[in-house]
Amino acid sequence: MKDVRDWIAVKRLYRSGMNIKAISRQLGMSKNTVKRLTKLEEEPKYLRVVNTTKIDGYKDQISVRLAVPAR
Repeated sequence: MKDVRDWIAVKRLYRSGMNIKAISRQLGMSKNTVKRLTKLEEEPKYLRVVNTTKIDGYKDQISVRLAVPAR
């Protein structure tokens, strides 16, 4: 994921009239990335995907069982 500085640099160069291929060469990123960044109206934001596990529904029970002292 590219950060805000890359997005600003791409937008600035694209608005100045530089073509996508030249921008990609100058900034060292792929043409597809430059195309994607030129189409974004807002700054790119990192959205973390929260994955669920099979034991999520049982975490309370597990913590209770582990908290009970062994005999």
